[in-house]
Amino acid sequence: DSYLQAVPELRVLDAPVGDKVKQYMPEVRHKVLLLLSGKKPSEISTPQGVQKLSNEIRDEINLIVGEPRRKKAAEAAGGDRAGPDDPVQAVLFTSFIIQ
Repeated sequence: DSYLQAVPELRVLDAPVGDKVKQYMPEVRHKVLLLLSGKKPSEISTPQGVQKLSNEIRDEINLIVGEPRRKKAAEAAGGDRAGPDDPVQAVLFTSFIIQ
């Protein structure tokens, strides 16, 4: 068995987005927990794996609180950058521990 402790912080487009995220926090937490529970330690034990997880969380939250990313913009950025109008611009981990 493995244990993951992560503390994500969101960088949002503007203050109203932050308020909207707070409004949808139960659904956001649920989706994040579903994403995390589906990950194997080997998938998130590298910087690339953590970045991929960060992108997945960002995209899920954007689906909840705003418009989904435009596919072309996501492909052009390689998935690492949010679109300029995406509500959540980044998910940044201030702590990330796998045991």
